[in-house]
Amino acid sequence: MIDGSAKRFGMPMGPLRLLDEVGIDVSTHAGSSLYQALGERLKPAPALVDLGNTGRLGKKGGRGFYLYEESRERQIDDTIYVELPSVPAPDSNRPSSISGEEGQGQILRRLVLAMINEAARTLEEGIVISAAEVDLAMIMGTGFPPFRGGLLRFADTIHPRGIVDRLEMLVEKHGPRFTPAPALTRLASEDLTFYSAFPPSGS
Repeated sequence: MIDGSAKRFGMPMGPLRLLDEVGIDVSTHAGSSLYQALGERLKPAPALVDLGNTGRLGKKGGRGFYLYEESRERQIDDTIYVELPSVPAPDSNRPSSISGEEGQGQILRRLVLAMINEAARTLEEGIVISAAEVDLAMIMGTGFPPFRGGLLRFADTIHPRGIVDRLEMLVEKHGPRFTPAPALTRLASEDLTFYSAFPPSGS
């Protein structure tokens, strides 16, 4: 459902398939490095830590979230849940809080809002100068769907006020890793969009 939600939004693949493509060993190492460099907001999820201890390598090893045969995806590997103690195995007899269209919406909010929040930090810290640079990097580097206009163009359709409101709801439910970036709260309070506050250089 996670990968399906991302693909319906327009991403070329979902985050779990992407972990398989990159390599689970590489992904867990990268997650640990980001945590050491940037602190609690990028603390690896317990499931990612568990995943690093399974011995699964993803596509290159033939097994990850999916099973592969001659480097081609064959099917989802449901046995992975047995190896992830922090993740409850799917149970058809137990009602899920994440199902249907509302469930897909919850998944997308958690995926996309986190990206928008980090993008706001890159602008705030001067890593990039304009919203357009972020969008170009996201489209060319991550496959963010071009028809959405780019990550921050999409964010502007919701408006920073709406982004902050949604992030604060996630903070209440899931903890401080969703705390809105200072740049984002400033845009919301000043009624600015990303593209008005961070225009292309020379404009």
